[in-house]
Formats: sequence, C-alpha cells, structure tokens
Amino acid sequence: MLLGTLTLHIIINITKAIALIVGFDLVFFAALTVMEVVLGGGILIFFYFKISKQTISNWIFDKALAKDLLSKSWPLIISEVFIIFYMRLDQIMLKSQAGYTEVGKYSAVVRISEMHYFLAGAVCVSAYPAIVKLKEKSEKDFLLGFQKLFNILTTLSVCIAIVVTLFANNITHALYGARYAGIGPILAVHIWTGVFVFLGVGASNWFFANNYQRYALIFTVTGLTVNVILNLVLIPRYLSLGSAIATLISQMFAAVISNFFVKKTRPIFWVQIRSFLVFITPSIRNYI
Repeated sequence: MLLGTLTLHIIINITKAIALIVGFDLVFFAALTVMEVVLGGGILIFFYFKISKQTISNWIFDKALAKDLLSKSWPLIISEVFIIFYMRLDQIMLKSQAGYTEVGKYSAVVRISEMHYFLAGAVCVSAYPAIVKLKEKSEKDFLLGFQKLFNILTTLSVCIAIVVTLFANNITHALYGARYAGIGPILAVHIWTGVFVFLGVGASNWFFANNYQRYALIFTVTGLTVNVILNLVLIPRYLSLGSAIATLISQMFAAVISNFFVKKTRPIFWVQIRSFLVFITPSIRNYI
C-alpha cells in the first residue's frame, strides 16, 4: 500500500516539475492535484478490500460509531481547512500589498517548495499503526515510537531543505529561466517551512492517538493569526521574501512552539525538539 501511494505521489510530482519547465497553465496543475487525490483514494480502497477480504455487501451503517467518529474528527477537519487557508493567505495579502508581480514570484516558489510535502503523510501512514500498538504496551514505548517517527520526518525534511537551499538559484533558473530571475533566495527561505510542515503532520497523528484533536485546531488558528500579523509587517518592507519569512515563522509556531504552552501537548514538543539531535549523534538506532 505504501509503495503504491508513494509511487503515485512521485509520478505526479515529477509530472508537475516537467509541467513547470514546459510552462503549462494552472488548470493543468489543478487537474493533476485532483487526479492525485482520486487515484490515491482509489489505491487505499483497493488495498482495504484486498487486506480485509470484505465487500461492500458486508458493510453495516453504525449510527453511534459514525457520530462518535465525527465528534472526534471535526476539530481536525476544521483545522485542515484553516491550514489550506493560511498556507494561501500570504498570496492574498501579497497581492493586496505588493501587486501581481510579487504574487507571481511567490507562487512560482511555492510550487517548487511544496512538492515534497506528500512524503510526510506517506511516512506517517506507514508508521502509525505500529506506533499505536505500542500504546497498549506502555506510554514510554508509545512515545519512543513517535520519537523515531519524528527522527525520520526531521531527517527527511532538513536534508531536502539543505539541498534546495544550496542549489536554490540553479533550481529556479532551470525551471523558470530568466522569467523569474532573483527568486532563488525566496525559495531558500520558504523550503524550510517544509521542516515544520513535516513536524506538524507527525504531531497531528499524536493528537489523534491521544484524543487531543481540539489542540490541533487551536494551534492552527494561532498560526493563522501569527501569519496575518507577520505578513502585515514584513510584506511592505521585503515583498515576496517577507511573505516567505512570515509563512516559515507562523508554521514553526503552529506546528512546534505552540505545543510547549499547553501541559498536555508539551511531551510532543520535547519529542520534536529531540528529533533534531539526530544530526549531532547520528545512528541507525535513531530510526529503528
């Protein structure tokens, strides 16, 4: 299942990269995004039926279970809507304060910077069932399982961010040529947002396992507020670069820093912080 979904995401994102070079319009990218969601869902459904040996005729609607699941998931649903909104809010504010040229530059950077985000979901989906089983054993083992998950997420995202930062000018020139000259530094900043996106995806899994979904919503709204304030301050002075900085800081605040201020979520904050230690004491034990 993981291999199938991962292969799909890789193919779609390679197609997006080629489309950037060729110069396809936004409609094509929208179609690719829809295709990715539909095919990804299809793969999950296929493996569900294959592994569970069930058919649709075996299904029975359980009103009580549906109500319970909805009551637990609605904060995450609203949180995801807010995340989508505030990840695009910077472009709306950039347009109103700096004009279409800056929006074009920033949008070009975002297309590149967000290409690898699917990896966070793929890693968490593959590891989550095994980690949840550890909760039955002990809270210590459960938290250790998440520590190794976060070690993987941090290593992946930081390594990608370092490579893109070092070659940001080369990447943007190869994809866009002279059309968007000078956007390399914007990409070099925005790519680090991915580190905190990865940590946020991992944390959302921990929230769900502990029934702390409401905190995910609260922290997302907090990130949205920080994003608005920073954009108002930074865009007039730094334009697209200011918006990239605002997005980076607000994502850091929503995904990591906010966890420190609530007693119940503080354990995952320290797990997130310790995940950066893998670069100081590298070992295969950090991941297995």
